Amino acid sequence: MRAGKPTPGQWYHLTGVRDAAQGELRLYVDGALVATKSACSLDATPTGNTVIGRAEFGGNQVDYLDGTVDQVHLFDRALTSTEVKALYDSGR
Repeated sequence: MRAGKPTPGQWYHLTGVRDAAQGELRLYVDGALVATKSACSLDATPTGNTVIGRAEFGGNQVDYLDGTVDQVHLFDRALTSTEVKALYDSGR
């Protein structure tokens, strides 16, 4: 899937990158960049919870994922496009 709606029942390799130095968020699908957003500050919050599969709004847990999450990896730095592609290629 490069653009458009995902196919039900199809697995996708999703990578989200928060690049505080560049001040942007990037989303990759199957190793390819599909979206970029200027949305983060230089302040990296060293504490807090990492949540996968839902969001939080107004102090409430909302927007639960209707699907399956597998093989989650967290990194302590922003990955490059080359590194994201290598991660995707290693899982094929």
